[in-house]
Amino acid sequence: MTYAYQTKKIKWRSRYSFLYFHVIIRIASQACGVAFGVLGFTNIDVFLAYLILGAEGYFTLVRIGLYQALSSDRLTSSKRSYARTGSSFRGTNTTYLPMNPG
Repeated sequence: MTYAYQTKKIKWRSRYSFLYFHVIIRIASQACGVAFGVLGFTNIDVFLAYLILGAEGYFTLVRIGLYQALSSDRLTSSKRSYARTGSSFRGTNTTYLPMNPG
């Protein structure tokens, strides 16, 4: 993925960027955990980095979910939304059919 970003095959504003950053943060957290296991309690800062990066990794998952929820909400709130039934735009009484009738 790093190569794809460097060659601009994938844009930074793609949905894969969130997943990429999540994986990078989780790998850094695991590396800090291994370093803490090797060093022991002589270096508490590595343990704190492990805890903070672990929490940030989960925060990126929450952010991915929020981004996906907002982007799907943006798609359903357009003028041609199939979620609207019986309501009207500009005074017309239009009912939209569901995507999968049946």
